[in-house]
Amino acid sequence: MSEAITISDAIIFAPAANVPEGIQNGDALTVTVGETIFTGTYGGASKPSSYNGKTQVLSGFDELSRIELGENTVLAIKGGTLSGSTVSNAGAAATLTGVGSQLYVDGVLYHNNMADGTTTTKNGGAINIGYSNNAGYVNVSGSTFSANSATRGGAIMLNYGSLDISNSFFFENKSISQAGGAIGTGSSAGAMTIKKAWFDGNTSATYAGAIELQGTEGTESIISGSTFTGNRASTYGGAVSISTNGAVSISNSTFTGNIASTYGGAVYISTNGTVSISDSLFAKNESVGGSSTSRGGALYITKGVVNIDGSTFSGNTTHGGHGGAIYVGGGTTTITGTTFTGNEAVVSNTYGGAIYCTGTSTKLTIGDGTVFADNTAKGSGKTLGVFGGACTITGNVKFLSGGNIYISSTTGAKLTFDNATVSLSMAIQSKNASAISVIDSTLAFANTSAFSVVGLWDFQGKNNVTFAGNTVTFNKYDDTGKNIIANAMDFTNVTITIAGNRKDGDIIAENITAIGTVKVDNAFQYAELSGTDLVVKDVAAAISSGDVQTSYTGSGVTVMDGGAVGTLFATKGDESEIATKISGGKVESNLVGGAYVAAGNTAEVDKVELLIDGTAEVAAKVYAGGYLYGNAGDAEAAAEAQMTVDQVNINIDGGAVSTNMFGGAHARQNGNASVTEVNITVTDGSHGRIYAGGWAEKGAQSHVGISNVIISGGTVDYLYGAGANADGKTYVTTSNITIENDAVVNTIF
Repeated sequence: MSEAITISDAIIFAPAANVPEGIQNGDALTVTVGETIFTGTYGGASKPSSYNGKTQVLSGFDELSRIELGENTVLAIKGGTLSGSTVSNAGAAATLTGVGSQLYVDGVLYHNNMADGTTTTKNGGAINIGYSNNAGYVNVSGSTFSANSATRGGAIMLNYGSLDISNSFFFENKSISQAGGAIGTGSSAGAMTIKKAWFDGNTSATYAGAIELQGTEGTESIISGSTFTGNRASTYGGAVSISTNGAVSISNSTFTGNIASTYGGAVYISTNGTVSISDSLFAKNESVGGSSTSRGGALYITKGVVNIDGSTFSGNTTHGGHGGAIYVGGGTTTITGTTFTGNEAVVSNTYGGAIYCTGTSTKLTIGDGTVFADNTAKGSGKTLGVFGGACTITGNVKFLSGGNIYISSTTGAKLTFDNATVSLSMAIQSKNASAISVIDSTLAFANTSAFSVVGLWDFQGKNNVTFAGNTVTFNKYDDTGKNIIANAMDFTNVTITIAGNRKDGDIIAENITAIGTVKVDNAFQYAELSGTDLVVKDVAAAISSGDVQTSYTGSGVTVMDGGAVGTLFATKGDESEIATKISGGKVESNLVGGAYVAAGNTAEVDKVELLIDGTAEVAAKVYAGGYLYGNAGDAEAAAEAQMTVDQVNINIDGGAVSTNMFGGAHARQNGNASVTEVNITVTDGSHGRIYAGGWAEKGAQSHVGISNVIISGGTVDYLYGAGANADGKTYVTTSNITIENDAVVNTIF
């Protein structure tokens, strides 16, 4: 809205009752029309016979008639009604045809006027601005437009020039065969400013149920403090359609219950310019076409630069396609400080309950302060569906209750967390290899039933990933949609924290390479980091409490320089071959090379391979054969706790085993462990106690058939040909010990 101005030298016409007593024709008079002050002389109590080329004011006339304004004509109308006017051309109440023509309207009712016809000239049911390339200006305040209709622009048509509207109402206006149920525009239209206006129940036979916004490059249109309710378009843009080449700003406005049959229940955006939406509410808007062309319950974005900030999208729906709240199909869109709740894509196989992103060059950024809760879709991506383009999440973003995040197998679909702090109470599912990047971010997963991805996550910089109360799987889909084991996952410089899971049964990761910190909360006995190779490297304390194990055939654990673990179990249950390598870093608690077997269970293992070398530090006991836990109070159950291992091979080529190493198994609480063959070779390093057999306590038994120990280098403080026990029994049937080269064994038993 333009600032208040004064226009002088006006001729002011008003009924005698509307002018001060004693005013005569030609006397000075002032009238305020909206925010514009007109000063001039009184022209009499009757309306003038002509308008063109003059500056005139009509004040207080009840009945108005159609006016056509020519070149350099200024007309102000204060109060009155123009109803039931029908013309066969444009502007049933007023049309501006000349360069420099201006119309000021304040407190006027325009009702049931019609620009009747089917050609493009039948535009502007009440007012038509800028006819035949001639610019004009219209200022509307405190007025009402109801039940007006035209081919285009049911109430007002802006072809050229500019339009300011404030404190006005637009009810049930209609475009008969083209766009703009209340206001239409041409491609050469100038700026439009709408402040504190109400648009209710306007309809369009095509697009833009209330307002069509076109315009030339460099123009800036503004909608602020306005309300759009129950407007409807037969195609797209239930309330507003934006295709201007300039800039558009929508602020502090409300869009409720607007409907489009195809795209954008509230707003459709396809622009070469920019659109800014701030501090606005979009609620219960719908795209209702019932087919795949029904997309974007509130917004449909296909082109342009769009910024959305501080707004709310709630209860919007699409009834055939994707994007319950927003469909982003092109351009560059940035969303910050915005809340998405209860939005829905309601038809089967639809995606993106809150947001759907697609298009090869589309860029979507979800930024600081944005919150998602209880959005849903009948297909995957119940909150966010990325089916193309690049979606970046940055800043503090929360994905609370509701559906998942889904990245499709579409080539180029990409999700990136960049300098983000993200809370997720939902899963991330991906069918696209290398589709997810995490850069200097913190991701906290809580109360998630599944965390399913495929291929490589690209971790860059320093990241933290936490899982609390989850069952987490890294999965891949084949062409039939069935889960298969994922490709290797590379967690570079990532802190992974796992807390609050159940004691047994949770698979945290399959086939991952974990390079970074892995922390396991002691709320449960062990986590399963499962795969062919778990690598712990370059961390201060990888697994600070709790235990880690792998549990697949051919699986193994590698601890490298800088890595550290607490209690390390190589496996649980039956395995054909288990390989564990400690080539650096530190094992802070027990290291179990073989299987872990709890009370009442059994395990059979063909071969255990344990390698310790480099700068590795094993600061706790090593049970190469495995760990068997019976049952102290139930001898019958304890007898069922059995473990057999065919062969254990231990190679120590450096590092330090500072306490006790047992070639056999650790058996306790009445369990029974048996290792057929143990082979121990020490070629370097400085070590504490090495036992050829196992360790047994509390009524348990640990058996070794034959033990071969070769010390060909390094230093061993104590070497035992048997095992050891505390209220248990250990057996070594045959023990062969060889000490050669420059090896040092301080004490042999």
